[in-house]
Amino acid sequence: MQRLIIIVLGIAILWSGFWFWGAERNKAGIAALVAGAEKSGWQVQFEQISQMGFPNRYDVTLRNPQISNAADTFDWQATFLQIMRLTYTPTHWLIIWPNTHDLTLAGQPVRLISQNLRASVTQSEGAQWRATATAENLTFTANLGLSLPIKNVQISTEQSLKKTRVYAKGTTAQPLNPDLQMTLELYADLRDMRDGKATLSAQNIIIKMNGKTLVSDGMVDFYEDVPPKGWLGIKVANLNSGWAVLTALLLPLKALLGDQVADISLKFDLGG
Repeated sequence: MQRLIIIVLGIAILWSGFWFWGAERNKAGIAALVAGAEKSGWQVQFEQISQMGFPNRYDVTLRNPQISNAADTFDWQATFLQIMRLTYTPTHWLIIWPNTHDLTLAGQPVRLISQNLRASVTQSEGAQWRATATAENLTFTANLGLSLPIKNVQISTEQSLKKTRVYAKGTTAQPLNPDLQMTLELYADLRDMRDGKATLSAQNIIIKMNGKTLVSDGMVDFYEDVPPKGWLGIKVANLNSGWAVLTALLLPLKALLGDQVADISLKFDLGG
């Protein structure tokens, strides 16, 4: 019995040492992610970082984090941000957000209320990142009295060295008939353009409503000091079923951001 106790204690001591060694490496990895984001033009700040989860997890909590871009067109703040993973899955993280978020978009304050907002993030060989974020409810509220509630939200991204593929889906009330629900889907490829005049380019844009394609193609370039510019291809065959709804949905965004929204031209897709 005494020998068994000694063996168990030895294993516990070894595992404890392994956990604390891994905990330091985990915090260093998160610091490297922050440094990488700052090199890409983002500013990441937080008041405190703590780590728990012994014996089989690493649960890192950032207190009062703030993320903004160099152009001051985007800012996000919250009371905490949790980044968790198991000790034996070094390339798979679970991220959990609080229910209240304070955003600044193009100089305008926006309050985001979320329910069960979390994301699963994985990294594979070749510097590829995959992330899927879900939330039962998201509600965007602006000081102008504008409010946009969205249910069953899903946002997926897949990042490679050359581009980031984005998919977003959510259900909300139709602005022209609040008693009816509509499900919107967005597909786009994002390319980093920091070596040119634009900072980011969204390409291969597709927008669907209730399964019907409203925007069949498009490209929008984003800049630090001027509104975005580009074009969208409108699916003519589905104009009657959804384009008016989509236009009405974009009106609150125009009212919120004013002249900062975009300089977007329209092209018409005559295909069936």
